[in-house]
Amino acid sequence: MRDSSIALNPTTSGIKSSSFLDNVFIIFSLFFFALPQTTMGASINQIVVNFIMLCITLLFTFPIISTMVRVIFTDKILLVFICYCFMSLLWSAVPIITLIFLLKIITATLFAYYIVLKYNAELFFKYIIIFLMISAVLSFVFGILFPQYFIHQGINHTGEWKGIFGHKNALGTICAIGIFTTEIWFLTKKTNKVIAGLYFGLFSVLLFLSSSRTAIVVSLICLVIPIIYRVYKNLYNIHRSLFASFIFFGTIGTVGAIYVITSNLDFLFSLLDRTPTLTGRTEIWAVVREFIYERMWFGYGGGGFWYSSYALDVWNILNYPGLTSSHSGIFDFLLDFGVIGLVIISIHYFSVLIRAVKLSFLKGGITIWFLVFVLFILINNYSDSRFLNTTSIFWVLYVCSSVFTKKQLSTST
Repeated sequence: MRDSSIALNPTTSGIKSSSFLDNVFIIFSLFFFALPQTTMGASINQIVVNFIMLCITLLFTFPIISTMVRVIFTDKILLVFICYCFMSLLWSAVPIITLIFLLKIITATLFAYYIVLKYNAELFFKYIIIFLMISAVLSFVFGILFPQYFIHQGINHTGEWKGIFGHKNALGTICAIGIFTTEIWFLTKKTNKVIAGLYFGLFSVLLFLSSSRTAIVVSLICLVIPIIYRVYKNLYNIHRSLFASFIFFGTIGTVGAIYVITSNLDFLFSLLDRTPTLTGRTEIWAVVREFIYERMWFGYGGGGFWYSSYALDVWNILNYPGLTSSHSGIFDFLLDFGVIGLVIISIHYFSVLIRAVKLSFLKGGITIWFLVFVLFILINNYSDSRFLNTTSIFWVLYVCSSVFTKKQLSTST
């Protein structure tokens, strides 16, 4: 029997029902967790600002702390993973860096739980839209007014836009989220379609200006997902056997498409103006793989590898000083937490994915966002590292997706 004591009754009348202070806190926090200046690095300033953010978050979460504790224990796999992150301190290659990593992940996780317990999915979606809209406007305006700061200068990536997010790939990733979010906004809402369309166009322009080819490919894939979802959901509602047939033939078609793509990679890379090495990524992966094998089961501790002497060895082998990521979410995760950590988070990921599929078919509307975002996390982390070895916004949205899908399904049964 479901424990109704943990089911809250969030407001449903819109953002105006929240206090001004709440609204400021949510939007400010989303930017805090999205900006590399506040969530990437291990300087004294990083420690100070993240500790202050933790204190502010604790002040906001204190009134609902008892409910939060009960809800945290309902997502046991996520709790196991967070405990495992703390345990990684015991074998970390650089314990002080892992402590800083833990400070960041706890702050981000508490904030995610605050959003889920304080608001419903509709309000969450509105906050995400507001955050993305402001991000797009600031990136575009600042890029025009102050190109020396918001457009890459020098040898690497000259002329490519980085917006307020510090790097072209970071801007491209936010644009990818913005594109599928505004698409869902356009498809599911009866009002503000013109505004949704305008921001869809603005994100597309910024994505083009960033020249992030990974983000372009990810955006195209994520654009198709809501359309496929609507087709399959309509078939499911009309005729179950027809739906099953489309699933069967759709699977065959997907396998065939993957075969065609993998058989013509050189041609596809030439279209994207990329080499088969994915701009040197496969060369990095070949070197990093050897270090993964050295500590295959437990890794080097949360955030530890790229601040350790092992990173210096990688820099020397590749002649790439200052490298702070393998450019693969899977490889960076294995470096941090090993195979055991990957198994734990994989079990959790697929449980969230299954809940997201169920929820999207049960409730529809903006709940499709959770499904697209969870798929986005998997797709985007193939040739980029945008999960834990980056700004905290991706972890925040992932935890929100996990708890929201569980909460929404529990109130539907």
